Amino acid sequence: MAVLDNLAQEVVDELIDALHGIDPNSMKACGLVCTRWLARSRYNLFSRVFISAKTIRSFFELVDVSPVPILTFVRHLCLVYDGNPQWLRNLGRLHQCANICALELDVAARVHDLEPLRSHISSWAQSGFVSELTLIGPNMKLPAVRDILSWVPSVKSLHLRIARTMPFQPISSLPPPLPLTLHALTLGPKDDGGSDFFAWLLSFLVVPRLKSIQNLGAVQLGRHQETVERYFVCAGGVLQSLTFNLRLNSASDRDISECYGKILPHTPNLRHISLCFRNPESRSVLDTLALLHLPHLESMVITWGYGYAADSLQWGDLDEALADPRFRNLRHFFVNLSGRDGVEVSAITRWTQSVMPLAFARGLLGPRIPNPALVRRRQRGTKMAKLGRAV
Repeated sequence: MAVLDNLAQEVVDELIDALHGIDPNSMKACGLVCTRWLARSRYNLFSRVFISAKTIRSFFELVDVSPVPILTFVRHLCLVYDGNPQWLRNLGRLHQCANICALELDVAARVHDLEPLRSHISSWAQSGFVSELTLIGPNMKLPAVRDILSWVPSVKSLHLRIARTMPFQPISSLPPPLPLTLHALTLGPKDDGGSDFFAWLLSFLVVPRLKSIQNLGAVQLGRHQETVERYFVCAGGVLQSLTFNLRLNSASDRDISECYGKILPHTPNLRHISLCFRNPESRSVLDTLALLHLPHLESMVITWGYGYAADSLQWGDLDEALADPRFRNLRHFFVNLSGRDGVEVSAITRWTQSVMPLAFARGLLGPRIPNPALVRRRQRGTKMAKLGRAV
């Protein structure tokens, strides 16, 4: 401790922040070391707070006995609402959290009326610091999302994990405009998104021109393909990051590649793109790459569905396709395989680097994330090959 006592408080704060990035649970122990460590450890410990009917009382008891102002440390507030408005009366004290920059609202399935939350959300939004909004709810519909966005006019990034199917019914009157600051949108892995969501975006008097769209689920196009295409025609010109997984009923990868061909020409300013395909043995990826004319593209992620091994990928053809001058600004190239549980693993290995020498020489290939299943499969293949030669 004698050495730490001689350090400036700014240096101590930097050390505690670095430790929080490695082990967030260590902040509780740091707060017990000495008074110099207390404020910064509490700052990190309470930067993200979860409030529900079960935790609100104990949280305020801790606030009352703490020697440091905990409420001013809260930057990410997660509110779990079960539909009982009684305990919401105590949320008035949380209006003192003047530094909230991220707000997360988790609504129970039985909740249909969000009006009791309006005064609280509006109060937190008055500071103008709330730039990130996350909405979670199995029965939350797009009109409710529109209303909540009208309460938070400063939001820049919107994350949705709501109803699996999000039916949208056009309304007769004009809906309130989306916040002008909104530029990033993320749809959760269970959200259909598809036509209903893009129809919702097109329903606004001013179509939101987003810079980032991440659809972590599958976009069901079907007979609504024109709706999705129309959005990109209207607003794709400013898009810089796109994560997309097209899915057509009874369609092949060739059909999906044709859909990408109708969408991607309207996104000339893309810097990052992540696309999903079904079958790595088809030429759908190569056909899609041939359609790309993105002079600013810096990173690309290709993901294939579950059930395929890395050996099935057309590595050599991909290497030649990426050598095209159209990809001269590309800096990173990633290839992922979807697991049975939906978790993506990297297909980039040392062997991959050997079969894609051009991309490897340019330093394009993404990090070689260890994948034990692929390693074991590769080792078995090598042993069988050696056995065959010996015989």
